[in-house]
Amino acid sequence: MTDLAGISFEHARHLAVEIGGRSIGSQGNQAAESYIAQVFRGLGLKVETQELVCPDWVEVETHLELGGDIVEAVANTFSPSVEVS
Repeated sequence: MTDLAGISFEHARHLAVEIGGRSIGSQGNQAAESYIAQVFRGLGLKVETQELVCPDWVEVETHLELGGDIVEAVANTFSPSVEVS
């Protein structure tokens, strides 16, 4: 008998822990695609992939200051850099 819960958990763990973040166009996104295709092929499924040109997005720094105080902030994916005063 196959342990579907255990197998499913291991796939989810691999994607979340081993590969990690998978924002569009990132190396993690490409690694997840390769992993899933490999798993499907291992199950005997025919896998077709399509090339999709997509820019990678990396947050370098997010800084928000309000009235002289630094406020915790996180940038949204593909947010443009801006100066607001």
